[in-house]
Amino acid sequence: MAIGYRTSGVEGRPDPSKFDGPVEVGSADRLLPAPPNIAALTAFHYVLLGEGEQVNVLREMFENLLVASMDRETATNAHPAFVTMISQLTHDEAWILKSIDRRRYAAYNLFDQNPEGYVLTQSSPGFRTLLGIDLGIKQPLLQQCISNLERIGVLARPVRHPGR
Repeated sequence: MAIGYRTSGVEGRPDPSKFDGPVEVGSADRLLPAPPNIAALTAFHYVLLGEGEQVNVLREMFENLLVASMDRETATNAHPAFVTMISQLTHDEAWILKSIDRRRYAAYNLFDQNPEGYVLTQSSPGFRTLLGIDLGIKQPLLQQCISNLERIGVLARPVRHPGR
């Protein structure tokens, strides 16, 4: 059962020339009303994104959250705080998240640069990571993106305890 359209039309209105396909929820018996604490904020932030290719990945995240909140089987996983989290992402950060292989634990390695090359470390300033490396994001921007993902609670650095 289709419940909406992925589109980049004006103010979220369907634009047949930019139709990406229906957003699906399993069957009619799984369909719930959109929770106002997710639907209203999602619509607001969706409109604020504006137009353009760069915001498509963020629009898709908002759409998926709204659809999940309206599906009886996934509604409990759609927390209202996710709207705010998505609204604090840049398109680069959204691409980093989409690049994580969700079938494996999404840890990321931190590296420090020294005369011998890169060494695995736990230090924060000037860290390097392999997370998102294939996306073409320059290293200083990648560091900012990962710091923001940590700030909003999407990523966490593993803590190593001395002597273990």
